[in-house]
Amino acid sequence: MKKGLGTNRNSWLTCTTYFKTFLITFTGLAFVMNVSASEVTISNAVYLDQNLQTDKTVKAIVTITWKNAWHNEKNHDAIWLFFKINNAHETRSQRHVNIKPNSARLVHDYLNTVTPSFWVSEDQMGIMVYPSKKYRGDVSWRIQLELDVSGIETLNFNDALFISPHAIEMVYIPKGAFYAGSPDPVAQKNNAPFFTYSSGSPYKIESEEAIQVGTVQESLFYNNQNDTLYKGDAKGPIPSGFPKGFNAFYIMKYELSEGNYTAFLNSISEYFTANRAGFMGRSYGNERGSITLKNGMYETTNPNRPATFLSFDDDCAFADWAGLRPMTEL
Repeated sequence: MKKGLGTNRNSWLTCTTYFKTFLITFTGLAFVMNVSASEVTISNAVYLDQNLQTDKTVKAIVTITWKNAWHNEKNHDAIWLFFKINNAHETRSQRHVNIKPNSARLVHDYLNTVTPSFWVSEDQMGIMVYPSKKYRGDVSWRIQLELDVSGIETLNFNDALFISPHAIEMVYIPKGAFYAGSPDPVAQKNNAPFFTYSSGSPYKIESEEAIQVGTVQESLFYNNQNDTLYKGDAKGPIPSGFPKGFNAFYIMKYELSEGNYTAFLNSISEYFTANRAGFMGRSYGNERGSITLKNGMYETTNPNRPATFLSFDDDCAFADWAGLRPMTEL
């Protein structure tokens, strides 16, 4: 199973969460901070370590709460939880933190509802937290897990560390066949969706096996004779190793929000924000955009508003930052 933006990079950009982190106190390596959001909240986060110099491991204890969680016989929603770290004196150099497999456990269920299940992705860039059995309603769990910082060579472990938790609401999409493309001839001409060559009907994806592409009957094909910036070469095959969307995956529950994108911009260097904040023109506010730059930091008065004027490259950059992958038509 992949995680998607789908995660291990298998779904699309969607979510309604606003991240706001700040350092309260620390003794040795103990941090407390809050992350606020509309439907998901990370609060009372504490980070502890007794042997950081030797095992490069930080114990994270956080309370994760979200509204209208659900799990039925077909699928469920989930929270994609990941962490960033930097030294206390650094403001724009957050590094991604790996999560140790099998380290997560429930500390306390505040609402006495249902216990959580945990799934750490194969690349260890984050963890899915979701109801373990059939349920519908709010959840609030105190959980503990271990962060592996051994691979972050540029951190100064003799200096105070600042850790930021981030959460994105996701939905599990079960394994199954589907049709890719559109039956509309106008869409096929102008928007280059997939179709079955010769018939023009949508192409049915029935497995993760390789897919033949080209002008051969029953092959997958699409129109690439337009001026689309990101167009394919109309060649194939699509190898079996490329995710087709037939196997199960996770997809973000909501579209990318201004809160999401603001958190991303504030964690990368000012040099790189020059390329990733191309929406900052004079008319942005007039077009319902509300991300502004103030005192060197990005902020928004509408963290749950969809983030507009983002390019495909911007989406890919956010996905990479969050440990996700952009979703293809497959």
